[in-house]
Amino acid sequence: MSIKLIAADMDGTLLDSNKQLPVGLFPLIRALRARGVRFAPASGRQYYTLYEQFGAIADELIYISENGSMVCDGSKVLTFEAMPTEEVCRAVETVRGFDFAQVTAGGADCREFDSKTLQSKKYKNLYVCGESLNVDGGCGGYNLHWAWSSGRAAGAAVVKENT
Repeated sequence: MSIKLIAADMDGTLLDSNKQLPVGLFPLIRALRARGVRFAPASGRQYYTLYEQFGAIADELIYISENGSMVCDGSKVLTFEAMPTEEVCRAVETVRGFDFAQVTAGGADCREFDSKTLQSKKYKNLYVCGESLNVDGGCGGYNLHWAWSSGRAAGAAVVKENT
């Protein structure tokens, strides 16, 4: 089984502290595409914001946007499903009055992944990093550090496996 898609979170993973994509990302994405691997930025951001950010290679990507409610292949919409109005209103009423709210834990069980490569022990060529794993830390950059370092480890393992 070979890798066909790499999806990466934007904020805290791909984007640096200045909200910029890393230098060299576009040639890397094109090299992956030449090997039959598609790249998908994933974000809570709106699709058009993501599309614009990837400029010259925008039509070469798959986008998982708007918290997963919209998926596009380049400029072609594959799926779009808005949350029903009643559910939105119920969610807003549920959190109204909270001074501060933040998701702090969840994800895949770390014991099911190699600690150095972050490859699944069950499924060859499945690599997971960042908030996709059940790792959490206090506010102050710990989660960002985990996102960056685990993303680098998984990425390096993918490159090593496929070169």
